[in-house]
Amino acid sequence: MSDEPLDKWTVLPTLPVVEEADYLAHMTAFVAAFVQSQKRERWHWLLTTRPDRIGRQSHKLHADLDRRTCRLVEYRSEILAIKGRGVYYEFFDRPRWIDVATAAGFDFGDAILSLVPGKRAIFFFHEYEIWLCESK
Repeated sequence: MSDEPLDKWTVLPTLPVVEEADYLAHMTAFVAAFVQSQKRERWHWLLTTRPDRIGRQSHKLHADLDRRTCRLVEYRSEILAIKGRGVYYEFFDRPRWIDVATAAGFDFGDAILSLVPGKRAIFFFHEYEIWLCESK
């Protein structure tokens, strides 16, 4: 993979849109498994209703991740070793189905990639951090 980021503005519109029921299942499970308990109600509301202002709130998810289930990934290669696709949401557009390698190739912005609802997800943080969230 090139060091040059993929042009997400070209790639994202070509990807299939996630059905609302699938999106809700993924985000509900994400919040329940990977967000601190005292912040779950807020994030459940934000991610399931997707108000216009959600983009202005996205950076706050970084502080609200449950550090018992989410860890900072040191190297992008660790993420690239994960195979599969999931629900990708960048806090401004419709959620899309995307594979891990493509999502990891985008320039950094706040985004959730839910691979297995409530079991495995990736949070891309705009300050060049990648958080891998896993539960049993």
